[in-house]
Amino acid sequence: MEKQRQIKILSIFAVVLAICAMSLGYAAFSSTLNISSSATVSPNSSDFKVSFVPSEDRGTVDSIDCDATNKANCTAARISGTSLTGVTASFTEPDELVYYQVDIYNNGKYDAYLNSIDFGTKTCIAGDNTTDSLVQAACNSIIRQVSVGEVLYDESAYVDSYIIPVGEKVTVSYIIMYDMNGTRADGPFDVEFGDVVFNFSTVPNSSVELISFTVEGVSYQAEPGMTWSEWTNSSYNTDGYIDKETMIAPAVQMCSKTRIDGVIPTDVIVAGDYSIRNAGICSGGAD
Repeated sequence: MEKQRQIKILSIFAVVLAICAMSLGYAAFSSTLNISSSATVSPNSSDFKVSFVPSEDRGTVDSIDCDATNKANCTAARISGTSLTGVTASFTEPDELVYYQVDIYNNGKYDAYLNSIDFGTKTCIAGDNTTDSLVQAACNSIIRQVSVGEVLYDESAYVDSYIIPVGEKVTVSYIIMYDMNGTRADGPFDVEFGDVVFNFSTVPNSSVELISFTVEGVSYQAEPGMTWSEWTNSSYNTDGYIDKETMIAPAVQMCSKTRIDGVIPTDVIVAGDYSIRNAGICSGGAD
């Protein structure tokens, strides 16, 4: 009898050990589960692989070329994992643009979620015979955006766990613009942009508590502080609403008289029930 009791105790101990092992295995898979206040378990690098691959004819495995408009100039950016480093450009006048394009390829065993983008620190440096105070004012007119697939993010936008399935790649564009209505410097100036880092995980970002709202009885979600314009450019917009000038309207109902009632693109979304206002009859399809 005593022998059987010892066997049962050993069996229970073995089950407990198995459960602990399974828990640790899940932590490694999730890649963002905090084991302690200062420790995070990462997935096996041989199983989770997300990397930049230059788009066709746009560079090598180590760097990507850039394009520039008007008098702007730029240098090739270096590729380091899922980061672009050494991004620098020079501008002379508003309405100039610098453009990089690269593909992100998921060649691992798990779907990859893009949970955040770090744009890096922007530093503007006056050129010869150029006034520094004017350059620093113009620096505020240098705008950075990143498009991932069909979704466009600016420096303040929410990244809502954009997913790249196993074996697929997505085109990424890094766009740097000198706002056409921006402050004009009195000569050329250089801009250093630091590293642009794309942060991926095997699990989606769940740290933000979403808000819910409805449009004509259909439920949607948004992140706190998200504007209607940001929402239309995010994957939360599941029905193809688009931002056009001072209105938000479904792509299939585009006309100057159709909009979500009482909102403009810069308004922050709040929980509630919204309706589409039709103040006139649309004709001739989308304008």
